Amino acid sequence: MNNTGFNIYDLFVFYEIASLSYPQGFDEFMEEITEKSTRLFGTRRLAVVLLSENGEKKEHYFGFKSKQNLEEMLMIKPENSFVYYLDGGRLGFMYFENDHKISLRGNKLYSIFSKRIEELLKAKFMEQNIKESEEKFKNIFLQSPLGIEIYDKNGRLLEVNRAFMEIFGVVNPDEVKGFRLFEDHNLQEDQKAKLLGGEAVRYETEFDFDIVKSMRLYNTKKSGRMHIDCSITPLKLNYEIYGYIVIVQDITERKRNEEKIRYLTFHDNVTGLYNRHYFEEELKRLDVERQLPLSMIIGDLNGLKLVNDTFGHFEGDELLKKIADILRRACRKEDIIARWGGDEFAILLPKTGKKTAEQICMRIENFCREDEGRIPLSIALGCATKENHLEDINEVLNRAEDAMYRQKSMEGSEVRKRLLLALKRTLLENTDETEEHMDRIKNLALKMAEKLRLSEEQLNSVKLLAEFHDIGKVAVPEDLFRKGKPPTSDEIILMQKHVETGYRIAISFPELAGIAEAILHHHERWDGKGYPKGLKGEEIPILARIISIVDSYDELIHSMSYENNADCIGALREIKRNSGIIFDPELVDLFMSINDSTSLNH
Repeated sequence: MNNTGFNIYDLFVFYEIASLSYPQGFDEFMEEITEKSTRLFGTRRLAVVLLSENGEKKEHYFGFKSKQNLEEMLMIKPENSFVYYLDGGRLGFMYFENDHKISLRGNKLYSIFSKRIEELLKAKFMEQNIKESEEKFKNIFLQSPLGIEIYDKNGRLLEVNRAFMEIFGVVNPDEVKGFRLFEDHNLQEDQKAKLLGGEAVRYETEFDFDIVKSMRLYNTKKSGRMHIDCSITPLKLNYEIYGYIVIVQDITERKRNEEKIRYLTFHDNVTGLYNRHYFEEELKRLDVERQLPLSMIIGDLNGLKLVNDTFGHFEGDELLKKIADILRRACRKEDIIARWGGDEFAILLPKTGKKTAEQICMRIENFCREDEGRIPLSIALGCATKENHLEDINEVLNRAEDAMYRQKSMEGSEVRKRLLLALKRTLLENTDETEEHMDRIKNLALKMAEKLRLSEEQLNSVKLLAEFHDIGKVAVPEDLFRKGKPPTSDEIILMQKHVETGYRIAISFPELAGIAEAILHHHERWDGKGYPKGLKGEEIPILARIISIVDSYDELIHSMSYENNADCIGALREIKRNSGIIFDPELVDLFMSINDSTSLNH
């Protein structure tokens, strides 16, 4: 899904709509409308009623048994129908009906389809009016949004309209009058023959303004190139050609959109690499004997889910772009590099042996090691080679995938370790956390845990929790820790999300999974007024209750308020004051018992 709300299939529909033919005859055009609407939108019944200025009516029905049935539907306007009034009803209307209720998306697509039909019908009616009446033609000629050229019977240009001048950047219309239609290099010989025989022709071409300037054909205020759609119709009276009318449209934007559609069809929109569809097509094309040996590399980017969960999908996309750039640098021009899936990549290496494929893998790994981002860039790789034309290419692909998964399994622990160290480094560099703070609360928490006779496993969890309880702060904007003034309400909400981010990080690492719940709840309060879930009392995990006390105590004695208070009595008094409110009262008593708190009784 793109930021317009349309998906890739919708883009194909747009392409089909854009390719709707210019109507040469009513019946043929109605057949094309029927074919496209039934195929693209599942239309089961269709009615088109066209009105002309002289009162003539043309009708086309598909799926209706009678006109009365249509009139009933127009009155009821069921949810499975779409009605479009052409040019506000002046040119008639179109009625489409599906088997099911038409969604908002379906209504949008029907609207785009109808507007394209309306656009083509307007152009067709304009052409007919020109043939029917010279007076009407003059009005249309002057007001038309389409570029119009009028030639005499010898193909000499007589008149152009304002739209033509705008399209071609003509400053003075007299400079183009006299141009010869049949000297236009865009006209093929067979098209010239058709025109001379009284038949209409149509073509699309690229128009180069630089050629106009270099050949001094006329003065133009435009430059570069544009794509035009050109329709040429002989004007006849009593079967004799007395002139030609040329209708021109600037279709540069349409061509650009078609290129975008073609690009999106075969490319991944995040990395710019080829997509899986293109890779599979190339795999079929290259699976021939003359391309042997044919090697392939399968890669799985490490840490993408963690980055998405921690820093958001924008950062995840940046990681994908970074690894895509490395793959491009490591591979050769003729290699096919594709994003295979979410975090998977595939590389096709024609006429490449296993040794060279392994060297490319080494280059990729070396480039990853050279990266200095806050998240270590690494990718698990596996390669395999097809050397015998009888070998099934899918088996080769499976071998490459198996090799990749083996590497991922063997190196998984080391990769996780590097990721965790990188996150901790970011925590210490970009937030208010320090190694000293972690060590102090670790010692205090261990004293409490030992007094509580917690198990060896829980003691180890206490050590980890002291170190990683605020790991979620890595996703908080760095400037929030440096601003030097109280945070706003929005900034407080943003800061509070660090517990949920920390939880997601913890469950991503087997080493931290055991303390994930404690990380999530270490800002809950005994009275239930904490966050993120408002747990109260013993609903809060005991490790979270312990770390809450020692973390708050250490922050108090090292804050501005207490930095000169050597005996820390004020900090202890604050902890005691919040016993049963913020902190577990029994754990507060235990904490007091392991501190020299006799002064509290004074």
